[in-house]
Amino acid sequence: MKKIKKMNSILKLDRLLLSLLLFFTASLCAQEFVVTGNVTDTKGMPIPGVTILVESSSELQAVISTQGTTTDFDGNYSILVGGSDINLVFSYLGYVKQSIPVNSQSVINVTLLTDVSELDEVVVFGYGTEDRRDVTGAITKIGSETIERTFNPTVEQALNGKISGVNTIITDGTPGAGIRIRIRGGTSINANNEPLYVIDGFPIEVDYSVSDGPTEFSAPSSSPLANLDPSNIQSIDILKDASAAAIYGARGANGVVIITTKSGREQNAEITYDTSITTSSVPGDRYVDVLSTSEYGELKIHRELYVDGIEDQSVTFGENLTPVQEQARYDSLPQTNWQEELFRTGYLTKHALQAIGGNDITKYAVGATYFKNEGAVINSFFKRYNFNLNLENKITDKLKVKTVLFPSYSIKQGPASGGDFNQRNMGIVIRALTRRTDRGIGIVEDDIDEGIGVWVDPVTEAKRASNFTNTFGFNGNTNISYEISKGLTGSIRIGARVDEGKTKNYYTKEFGRGYINRGLGTRFHYQNLSWNNQNLLRYNLSFGSKNKHRINALALFEQTYVSRETEYLSVTDFPIETLGFNALQNGLVPATPDTFTTETMLKSYLTRINYGLNGIYNLTLSMRADGSSRFGSKNKWGYFPAVGFSWNLHNEKFLDNAEVINNLKLRLSYGQTGNQGIPAYGSFSVLGVSNTIFSGNVNAGLAVTSLPNPDLKWEFTDQYDIGLDLSLFDRKVNLSADIYYKRTEDLLLQVPIPMSTGFGSRLTNVGNVENKGLEVALNTLNVDGEFRWTSDFMFSINRNEVLNLGGVEQRTFQDQFTNGLYTGSLNVGESLGNWIGFKTDGVFSYEDFDESGNNINSAYGTPSSVNPDSRPKLGDVKYVDQNGDGLINDEDITIIARTQPKHYGSIYNNFSYKGFNLGVLFTYKYGFDVINGNKHRMYANGYANFNQMGEMRDHWTPYNTDTDIPRADYEDRNLTSRFVEDGSFVRLQSINLSYNLPSDVMQVIGLNSFKIYSNIDNVFLWTKYTGFDPEVSVARGQRAITSQNLDYGAYPRTLNVTFGVKIGF
Repeated sequence: MKKIKKMNSILKLDRLLLSLLLFFTASLCAQEFVVTGNVTDTKGMPIPGVTILVESSSELQAVISTQGTTTDFDGNYSILVGGSDINLVFSYLGYVKQSIPVNSQSVINVTLLTDVSELDEVVVFGYGTEDRRDVTGAITKIGSETIERTFNPTVEQALNGKISGVNTIITDGTPGAGIRIRIRGGTSINANNEPLYVIDGFPIEVDYSVSDGPTEFSAPSSSPLANLDPSNIQSIDILKDASAAAIYGARGANGVVIITTKSGREQNAEITYDTSITTSSVPGDRYVDVLSTSEYGELKIHRELYVDGIEDQSVTFGENLTPVQEQARYDSLPQTNWQEELFRTGYLTKHALQAIGGNDITKYAVGATYFKNEGAVINSFFKRYNFNLNLENKITDKLKVKTVLFPSYSIKQGPASGGDFNQRNMGIVIRALTRRTDRGIGIVEDDIDEGIGVWVDPVTEAKRASNFTNTFGFNGNTNISYEISKGLTGSIRIGARVDEGKTKNYYTKEFGRGYINRGLGTRFHYQNLSWNNQNLLRYNLSFGSKNKHRINALALFEQTYVSRETEYLSVTDFPIETLGFNALQNGLVPATPDTFTTETMLKSYLTRINYGLNGIYNLTLSMRADGSSRFGSKNKWGYFPAVGFSWNLHNEKFLDNAEVINNLKLRLSYGQTGNQGIPAYGSFSVLGVSNTIFSGNVNAGLAVTSLPNPDLKWEFTDQYDIGLDLSLFDRKVNLSADIYYKRTEDLLLQVPIPMSTGFGSRLTNVGNVENKGLEVALNTLNVDGEFRWTSDFMFSINRNEVLNLGGVEQRTFQDQFTNGLYTGSLNVGESLGNWIGFKTDGVFSYEDFDESGNNINSAYGTPSSVNPDSRPKLGDVKYVDQNGDGLINDEDITIIARTQPKHYGSIYNNFSYKGFNLGVLFTYKYGFDVINGNKHRMYANGYANFNQMGEMRDHWTPYNTDTDIPRADYEDRNLTSRFVEDGSFVRLQSINLSYNLPSDVMQVIGLNSFKIYSNIDNVFLWTKYTGFDPEVSVARGQRAITSQNLDYGAYPRTLNVTFGVKIGF
């Protein structure tokens, strides 16, 4: 037996010696030569530190070869190779490994493609970072490459269509306008629904209800983040579930958006210049269909000819003209397309200069950006100046200091969109739709109405608009960290944010809002100041065999101070208008100045522990305590626990042979978050001015304007999440799916109280609301190689339901455009954002009446607000009798619109070949309603002076009875289902094409990179909606929740075509 073993050993030794001899002989025969080249990313930027190894098709040589090198700071390399069957393998973390045959080439330049599955290997997890494999919560990360896929004037637009579970609600297309973000649905009615933004560690609470301050009428809000340059963002991490967001406690109920800006790197200075020009226009096929001059003339003729649906053949017009002659007169009148007159081709210009570099002591990123958006509406623009400095210093091996500064300045000008019901307060867009097409630019005699003002054309109003907003912004913070001992680090972060803005308006006495007031000038000034201090201890420890146990722990004390000051001046009656808002002293009638100051304070304690075992099991526990000055003495403190668990099944032994599975993780989490987004003094008794007249004299005084509520407390949201992360086939298929449930308790509502108290309502914790849903993100690598094709799919479902409203089944709210009607509704068992009104079903015609003119169709009727006797007439709209009592009254008001989409998502395909890259993004939303407020406003007062929607060309007449459009003289101010439209859409959101010059060409011309790119944004829209765009919601403040998806005078979204060049030095 021993002899057999000895013989086997000798045979193995002989085989090894023979193999070594063959390899040695092959090596001698092989011709050795040097291969050089450059390695860059898809943007043409050099990648330092890329590992390059020699690989051979010979199995033996592949096993024992140890040849290799790495790229230098400029991405260059040089390596000695031999043989004809040699491959070079290029690998770097976050990029797809490439194996390239040498084939006697002496120069091989390589472009490494981003590995989407590895891009977010490290995620920002609130007060620190975490390896993706160790994360237990639902966190989605997008990098700068994903952000740059689309046209992004503001930060919020960078999120549109890119992340599952994130619903973007666009106000309108005004330059600098805001986008509301809903992460896993809305959780509040009176408090804030926006996520918390954390920019380089500094928390920012966004509240659209106060960002712009008072306005002269209900215009859409600007973006509070409009002064942040999206091109300076390195990555965005979205904390969606409570185990991730609960570490922000009172501010995390609506999710958290963590923005990390570009920082320095240990490399030679890298300077990039990015410039682009964009054309912006409203495509003609998206114009709202309105009547032509001839069609409008026919409508006016029928208004007199078929009064109450009965033909009067004796009617004449003007100087005794017959209907035929009157129509001929209208046919000869001018035809002005006011949408063409108001809209133009706007131009957007961008210049950005950035320098990044550093060494092992100091790293820096410094830059500046100029951005100008000349809007598609005449006399509108938005300009922004951005500066950024990100400086990191290593003072000693243990002491590090990092400073981030972002000063900015912006200017906004233009006529206001939006508006309210009052004719003189209507925005510029609704004026373009309602202006009669037989009118030219200027004012004609019958445009003047002494009771309400002058019906001026939109072009004159736009050119004469005098509305300016200047905003200065500053964000900055310094973080000082010190390694106390091995694994234990302490840090202090001190930061401040300043927003200071001035809004100046002047409305001429010649027309519009200033007409009745004989000129109106206003100035509004606000200053928001906040500072934040974070004191943190962090401890990291690994122990056990092969460091199988991992513990990361932190303890934090944080305090945040926020103040807001506002000043508002309003003056009327200007004999001299020349200087407008620059000389309010020229007005003769000043209003009482309005000033206001608020201060709030938040103090917080946080502890969090992450435990990992063998890279398989991960557990996260956290507890945060927040004390807020907004709440009463009994409930100042809120406590927010969270727990998360993840199981990396792919690291289990029972899946060792499952080669198809590269990653399989199960995530479970629970957490509680809060919402403190209520008025600063909501729990206190507030005093207001209450002047009283005694003996004919005005005496100053104060009175209580709101009752205190010392029991007022936080809105609490409990959230449960089950998630799955899966990667298959060498990470060619990557899936992330989550099912979640959120329940918000103690909703803050204005609850009616007995009138004997002297007040109608008091802010109280009474309501409950829930959100539950599914979100899926799928990434696939369809084709790999020199030609590469990847796809990203996003799909989200969220079901929102009101569970409790404090003992009542419904609460109603006024909107901004129906002149005081209560059309917003919260109903137990329904979703947030519903509209109520009357349901209608076509129009009355001859078959609905008997010979005596009585209505024989008992399912329908007419309210007294339309016909005082409630008797239907020919051509009247049919109101549905909901309760069957034979009457149409408030008892028949019901839900007519639901604004929450049933599901939404996107698909992005990216194709790359050599230096070319093509990306195509589609987005969609399905199953939601839009209120066409433009149509309602055009119909509400009859048809005497406003132009009408194109559908009115099919209005009811005795000779056109097969229609659901009412007769010409029908008047109705009620909000009915005829103004509700399906907003479902599919949008070709973006097409982006770029080309990176080859590295050898760049070396010849002395550049590190040269990229030419173009982007077409908002390319095409498939929808049944008859307005400009179904993605619209102009209401602000609480109405943004109770009156969602309102299209009333909205500034149209534009088609944007961009051409740009990005150069690296």
